[in-house]
Amino acid sequence: FRSILPRRCSIEALTESIGEGMRYTVAEQLQIVLCAAEGMTGAKYERLTEEIGDVFAVWESIKCDKAPEFLGERLITELKRSASRDYFAEFFGTLAERGISVLCRDSADYPAQLLSCEDAPVILYAKGEIELLRQPSIAIVGTRRCTRYGKEVAEQFAAEFVRAGATVISGMARGVDAAAHLSALEAGGGTVAVPAFEKNGTEPKKAHASSVALIFVLS
Repeated sequence: FRSILPRRCSIEALTESIGEGMRYTVAEQLQIVLCAAEGMTGAKYERLTEEIGDVFAVWESIKCDKAPEFLGERLITELKRSASRDYFAEFFGTLAERGISVLCRDSADYPAQLLSCEDAPVILYAKGEIELLRQPSIAIVGTRRCTRYGKEVAEQFAAEFVRAGATVISGMARGVDAAAHLSALEAGGGTVAVPAFEKNGTEPKKAHASSVALIFVLS
Protein backbone atom coordinates (compact mmCIF):
# COMPACT_ATOMS: atom_id res chain seq x y z
CA PHE A 1 0.00 0.00 0.00
CA ARG A 2 2.82 2.43 0.86
CA SER A 3 4.49 1.88 -2.49
CA ILE A 4 1.24 2.37 -4.44
CA LEU A 5 -0.01 5.52 -2.70
CA PRO A 6 2.79 7.91 -3.81
CA ARG A 7 2.44 6.78 -7.43
CA ARG A 8 -1.34 7.27 -7.32
CA CYS A 9 -0.87 10.77 -5.91
CA SER A 10 1.62 11.62 -8.67
CA ILE A 11 -0.98 10.66 -11.29
CA GLU A 12 -3.70 12.63 -9.51
CA ALA A 13 -1.39 15.64 -9.68
CA LEU A 14 -1.96 15.72 -13.46
CA THR A 15 -5.48 16.95 -12.78
CA GLU A 16 -4.65 19.63 -10.22
CA SER A 17 -5.57 23.28 -10.85
CA ILE A 18 -7.64 22.46 -13.91
CA GLY A 19 -10.59 24.64 -12.99
CA GLU A 20 -13.37 23.60 -15.36
CA GLY A 21 -11.98 20.08 -15.39
CA MET A 22 -12.89 19.77 -11.72
CA ARG A 23 -16.52 19.20 -12.73
CA TYR A 24 -15.26 15.66 -13.43
CA THR A 25 -13.77 13.30 -10.88
CA VAL A 26 -10.04 12.60 -11.04
CA ALA A 27 -10.70 9.15 -12.49
CA GLU A 28 -13.02 10.62 -15.14
CA GLN A 29 -10.44 13.20 -16.16
CA LEU A 30 -7.80 10.51 -16.56
CA GLN A 31 -10.22 8.35 -18.54
CA ILE A 32 -11.31 11.22 -20.79
CA VAL A 33 -7.78 12.28 -21.79
CA LEU A 34 -6.77 8.65 -22.29
CA CYS A 35 -9.68 8.02 -24.66
CA ALA A 36 -9.12 11.32 -26.49
CA ALA A 37 -5.68 10.29 -27.70
CA GLU A 38 -5.48 9.89 -31.47
CA GLY A 39 -5.42 6.18 -32.27
CA MET A 40 -7.09 5.00 -29.06
CA THR A 41 -9.94 2.65 -29.94
CA GLY A 42 -12.52 1.04 -27.73
CA ALA A 43 -10.80 -2.32 -28.10
CA LYS A 44 -7.42 -0.92 -27.06
CA TYR A 45 -8.93 0.86 -24.08
CA GLU A 46 -10.70 -2.28 -22.88
CA ARG A 47 -7.53 -4.35 -23.29
CA LEU A 48 -5.51 -1.72 -21.40
CA THR A 49 -7.80 -1.74 -18.38
CA GLU A 50 -8.09 -5.53 -18.44
CA GLU A 51 -4.32 -6.11 -18.54
CA ILE A 52 -3.08 -3.21 -16.39
CA GLY A 53 -5.98 -2.23 -14.14
CA ASP A 54 -7.72 1.09 -13.52
CA VAL A 55 -6.89 4.38 -15.24
CA PHE A 56 -4.43 5.32 -12.47
CA ALA A 57 -2.38 2.20 -13.21
CA VAL A 58 -2.60 2.83 -16.95
CA TRP A 59 -1.24 6.37 -16.65
CA GLU A 60 1.48 5.18 -14.27
CA SER A 61 2.62 2.67 -16.91
CA ILE A 62 2.73 5.46 -19.50
CA LYS A 63 4.75 7.82 -17.29
CA CYS A 64 7.17 5.02 -16.36
CA ASP A 65 7.76 3.99 -19.99
CA LYS A 66 6.02 0.67 -19.39
CA ALA A 67 3.06 1.10 -21.73
CA PRO A 68 2.22 -2.20 -23.48
CA GLU A 69 3.59 -2.62 -27.00
CA PHE A 70 0.19 -3.41 -28.53
CA LEU A 71 -0.64 0.30 -28.33
CA GLY A 72 1.93 1.04 -31.01
CA GLU A 73 4.75 3.57 -30.98
CA ARG A 74 2.68 6.48 -32.32
CA LEU A 75 -0.08 6.15 -29.70
CA ILE A 76 2.41 5.67 -26.87
CA THR A 77 4.21 8.85 -27.95
CA GLU A 78 0.90 10.72 -28.02
CA LEU A 79 0.00 9.52 -24.54
CA LYS A 80 3.41 10.48 -23.14
CA ARG A 81 2.90 13.97 -24.56
CA SER A 82 -0.48 14.10 -22.81
CA ALA A 83 0.93 13.11 -19.42
CA SER A 84 1.48 16.62 -18.08
CA ARG A 85 -0.48 19.02 -15.90
CA ASP A 86 -0.31 21.71 -18.60
CA TYR A 87 -1.82 19.37 -21.19
CA PHE A 88 -4.72 18.43 -18.90
CA ALA A 89 -5.38 22.10 -18.07
CA GLU A 90 -5.39 23.09 -21.76
CA PHE A 91 -7.53 20.11 -22.75
CA PHE A 92 -10.33 20.77 -20.26
CA GLY A 93 -10.05 24.52 -20.76
CA THR A 94 -10.71 24.06 -24.47
CA LEU A 95 -13.75 21.87 -23.76
CA ALA A 96 -15.13 24.54 -21.43
CA GLU A 97 -14.55 27.35 -23.95
CA ARG A 98 -16.43 25.40 -26.61
CA GLY A 99 -19.29 24.40 -24.32
CA ILE A 100 -18.59 20.69 -24.71
CA SER A 101 -19.51 18.17 -22.04
CA VAL A 102 -17.97 14.71 -21.78
CA LEU A 103 -20.11 11.79 -20.65
CA CYS A 104 -18.43 8.69 -19.25
CA ARG A 105 -20.28 5.39 -19.15
CA ASP A 106 -21.20 5.80 -15.49
CA SER A 107 -22.60 9.31 -16.04
CA ALA A 108 -26.31 9.80 -15.36
CA ASP A 109 -26.60 11.52 -18.75
CA TYR A 110 -25.04 8.65 -20.74
CA PRO A 111 -27.89 7.24 -22.89
CA ALA A 112 -29.14 4.03 -21.31
CA GLN A 113 -30.00 2.41 -24.64
CA LEU A 114 -26.49 3.05 -25.96
CA LEU A 115 -24.96 1.73 -22.77
CA SER A 116 -26.67 -1.60 -23.37
CA CYS A 117 -24.69 -2.06 -26.63
CA GLU A 118 -21.69 -4.36 -26.42
CA ASP A 119 -19.37 -1.83 -28.10
CA ALA A 120 -20.76 1.35 -26.51
CA PRO A 121 -18.19 4.18 -26.69
CA VAL A 122 -16.22 4.67 -23.49
CA ILE A 123 -16.96 8.41 -23.54
CA LEU A 124 -19.25 10.76 -25.46
CA TYR A 125 -18.56 14.36 -26.40
CA ALA A 126 -21.87 16.22 -26.24
CA LYS A 127 -22.88 19.79 -26.96
CA GLY A 128 -26.32 21.32 -26.49
CA GLU A 129 -29.27 20.38 -24.32
CA ILE A 130 -27.95 17.15 -22.87
CA GLU A 131 -31.20 16.40 -21.06
CA LEU A 132 -32.61 15.32 -24.42
CA LEU A 133 -30.40 12.24 -24.15
CA ARG A 134 -32.61 11.01 -21.31
CA GLN A 135 -35.84 11.37 -23.30
CA PRO A 136 -37.59 8.60 -25.30
CA SER A 137 -35.96 8.55 -28.71
CA ILE A 138 -36.03 6.96 -32.13
CA ALA A 139 -33.47 6.95 -34.94
CA ILE A 140 -34.15 7.89 -38.56
CA VAL A 141 -31.24 7.31 -40.92
CA GLY A 142 -30.88 6.79 -44.64
CA THR A 143 -29.04 7.53 -47.84
CA ARG A 144 -27.41 10.85 -48.63
CA ARG A 145 -28.76 10.68 -52.19
CA CYS A 146 -32.41 10.22 -51.37
CA THR A 147 -35.34 10.70 -53.72
CA ARG A 148 -37.94 13.39 -53.16
CA TYR A 149 -40.28 10.69 -51.88
CA GLY A 150 -37.66 9.45 -49.42
CA LYS A 151 -37.10 12.99 -48.13
CA GLU A 152 -40.83 13.56 -47.66
CA VAL A 153 -41.30 10.27 -45.82
CA ALA A 154 -38.39 11.05 -43.50
CA GLU A 155 -39.89 14.46 -42.76
CA GLN A 156 -43.33 13.00 -42.07
CA PHE A 157 -42.01 10.30 -39.76
CA ALA A 158 -39.82 12.77 -37.84
CA ALA A 159 -42.70 15.21 -37.32
CA GLU A 160 -45.04 12.43 -36.14
CA PHE A 161 -42.47 11.03 -33.72
CA VAL A 162 -41.93 14.49 -32.23
CA ARG A 163 -45.67 14.96 -31.76
CA ALA A 164 -45.71 11.59 -29.99
CA GLY A 165 -43.07 12.89 -27.55
CA ALA A 166 -39.93 11.29 -28.96
CA THR A 167 -36.54 12.81 -29.70
CA VAL A 168 -35.32 12.11 -33.23
CA ILE A 169 -31.77 10.80 -33.63
CA SER A 170 -29.85 10.82 -36.90
CA GLY A 171 -26.36 11.12 -38.36
CA MET A 172 -26.24 14.77 -39.50
CA ALA A 173 -25.48 13.79 -43.09
CA ARG A 174 -27.14 15.09 -46.24
CA GLY A 175 -30.32 13.51 -47.54
CA VAL A 176 -32.52 11.51 -45.18
CA ASP A 177 -30.57 12.50 -42.05
CA ALA A 178 -30.85 16.23 -42.73
CA ALA A 179 -34.56 15.91 -43.56
CA ALA A 180 -35.22 14.11 -40.26
CA HIS A 181 -33.28 16.64 -38.17
CA LEU A 182 -34.89 19.70 -39.78
CA SER A 183 -38.40 18.27 -39.66
CA ALA A 184 -38.02 17.43 -35.96
CA LEU A 185 -36.97 20.99 -35.19
CA GLU A 186 -39.73 22.50 -37.33
CA ALA A 187 -42.25 20.34 -35.46
CA GLY A 188 -41.07 21.91 -32.21
CA GLY A 189 -39.16 18.93 -30.91
CA GLY A 190 -35.57 18.05 -30.16
CA THR A 191 -33.06 16.11 -32.23
CA VAL A 192 -29.77 14.39 -31.52
CA ALA A 193 -27.06 14.36 -34.17
CA VAL A 194 -24.40 11.64 -34.04
CA PRO A 195 -21.93 12.49 -36.83
CA ALA A 196 -19.67 9.82 -38.31
CA PHE A 197 -16.39 11.63 -37.69
CA GLU A 198 -13.07 10.65 -36.23
CA LYS A 199 -11.70 12.55 -33.22
CA ASN A 200 -9.76 14.85 -35.54
CA GLY A 201 -12.92 15.84 -37.44
CA THR A 202 -12.36 13.72 -40.56
CA GLU A 203 -14.68 11.04 -41.88
CA PRO A 204 -13.60 7.54 -40.83
CA LYS A 205 -11.64 5.62 -43.47
CA LYS A 206 -12.89 2.31 -42.15
CA ALA A 207 -15.35 1.02 -39.62
CA HIS A 208 -14.00 0.33 -36.15
CA ALA A 209 -15.28 0.72 -32.64
CA SER A 210 -13.97 4.05 -31.39
CA SER A 211 -13.39 4.90 -27.76
CA VAL A 212 -15.42 8.09 -28.23
CA ALA A 213 -18.47 9.34 -30.09
CA LEU A 214 -19.53 12.89 -30.95
CA ILE A 215 -23.09 13.98 -30.19
CA PHE A 216 -24.89 17.27 -30.80
CA VAL A 217 -28.27 17.79 -29.11
CA LEU A 218 -30.49 20.46 -30.59
CA SER A 219 -33.90 21.92 -29.87
